[in-house]
Amino acid sequence: MKKLTDRRSKVSELKKEKNALETTIDDILRKLEEYVKLLPENYEKATKTIIQLSDAKIKKITSSFNKTLSEAVNKAESKLDELRKHVETLEDEIKKLTKKAVEVGETIGKYEGIKPILNLMATGKGAPNEIMPSMLVLLERFRTWIMQAHPRSMSYTTELNLNSLIEDLRRYLKP
Repeated sequence: MKKLTDRRSKVSELKKEKNALETTIDDILRKLEEYVKLLPENYEKATKTIIQLSDAKIKKITSSFNKTLSEAVNKAESKLDELRKHVETLEDEIKKLTKKAVEVGETIGKYEGIKPILNLMATGKGAPNEIMPSMLVLLERFRTWIMQAHPRSMSYTTELNLNSLIEDLRRYLKP
């Protein structure tokens, strides 16, 4: 972006210089014409020749300057188009990465609740205020699942013990 701004600034400066040169040339030509009117006829012809030659050179220089200025503008526009395409590509990539980050965050969030239990299983250690709520949720969901998926596989005593454990955890967690 800085290069584009610099080029635009340079183009603007070149245009100002061109305008200043044209104004100066016009002033010089007017003054020459005034001087020519004051000179005898031979000098007038010589001056006209000089003016014609000067005009030709000025036109050639101006044409070259305009060509260079036009090329600089075209190059800057081309670079700007390239930059726009890169920005669009980056925007698409950022959108994809953002979507993926949200998906990963959601996945991590799903497992956050059982993290204390996994840590307990791996190390045998954990803070009761983290483990107890996670264990309560796990046991409640286990009870619901087993009652729906395998209602006859759990004995009455096992069900009572599971319910008792769930109630004990609830009492422990009540403030």
